[in-house]
Amino acid sequence: MENLIIQNMNIAYQGQSAIKNATLAFEPNKLTGIVGPNGAGKSTLLKGIMGLTPLNTGAVSLYGKPLKDMINKIAYVEQRQEIDLSFPIDVFGTVLFGTYAKLGFFQRPKQKEKDLALKALEKVGMAAFKDRHISELSGGQLQRVFIARALAQEAEWLLLDEPFAGIDATSEKIIIELLKQLRDEGKSIVIVHHDLHKVQSYFDDIVLINKEVVAFGTVSEVFTANNMGRAYGEAISEMISLGGGTNVK
Repeated sequence: MENLIIQNMNIAYQGQSAIKNATLAFEPNKLTGIVGPNGAGKSTLLKGIMGLTPLNTGAVSLYGKPLKDMINKIAYVEQRQEIDLSFPIDVFGTVLFGTYAKLGFFQRPKQKEKDLALKALEKVGMAAFKDRHISELSGGQLQRVFIARALAQEAEWLLLDEPFAGIDATSEKIIIELLKQLRDEGKSIVIVHHDLHKVQSYFDDIVLINKEVVAFGTVSEVFTANNMGRAYGEAISEMISLGGGTNVK
């Protein structure tokens, strides 16, 4: 299986560089974290991959083909604050929406798609909530529903933007264990993350970014005082070298 590959990605807003010369090859069947200081371009990188933010230069490919031709193989879970919770849709409908990508124009989901959506909800432990409006869910429950939507899409790659932001510790533990299980079952998962305390226990690989890629590789290779200092500054480098770590967004 080939990697998800980004080549020479450049993104700028109003003349200000947000992503500079990013070239990455995400390996499949891994949990990969994207970390860096606030404003480093972590979310922009995901949106650039998905085509939600236009690239000034660069290309994204999956399985050796342009991503636009493989878009059904990849699912994006946005930040919670970007979701319109007033939209009139229940949990089951939200997950069922994931099946639309493989349906033709004017086709409606049939029993096969409904069974797939229910199975996805069962997978994330949310089947009992299928008739609830999405506004009635906690932050952790909502994240699990959107993971279920990605599973109903039968996506092989899951890209999640800050899935642990604003949720309690118990919900975070449930979600990371779910994501690790999905990785072990063959999914490839990329997560924007800010809590440096959790990097070593959560991820296989990490991308360290501050508008440009500072380092990329296994956690043991990248999570060093030198690399963190290059991304965050000397203060955090000293804390990590002393074994303290820190929570930086």
